[in-house]
Amino acid sequence: MPRRICEAVHEAVVSRLDLGLYVTAEPDLPVSDVIERMRRCRCGAAVVTEGGSLCGIFTERDVLQKVVHRPETWSQPVREFMTSGPVSIKAQDRVLSALQSMHSGHFRNVPVLDDRGRLVGNLTDHALVQHLCERLEREILTLPPNPDQVPDTVEGA
Repeated sequence: MPRRICEAVHEAVVSRLDLGLYVTAEPDLPVSDVIERMRRCRCGAAVVTEGGSLCGIFTERDVLQKVVHRPETWSQPVREFMTSGPVSIKAQDRVLSALQSMHSGHFRNVPVLDDRGRLVGNLTDHALVQHLCERLEREILTLPPNPDQVPDTVEGA
């Protein structure tokens, strides 16, 4: 694996990535209010906290699978539809470890906690892709549209 890729995933820590794309919600907040917060923020997850501690996550996937076709649920508390006790990662974890956790769990959002267990952000799949693209810009921008593409003739001017 080239050195730049190793640095981008093995050596970087999660706290260096953009962790700001999320909203918080209290467990008793109605689902419709949580969805409105997510819509205004243009983010795919609401991190549910109680007394400052992480207790759940409510994502676009929850909306699509549990709520969207059942209008009677919109006024119910988000605690009934959130994922309780979600997988979280530490701010000082390596990017590779976070990437592996997200991949194995099929997560697009993972809450990030500090050493004391307090919420410091939300790691998204978009933040990971952005991080890799920034570190590997030259390699990405010089790829041909089709990696197997080989020109038949020499280009020239």
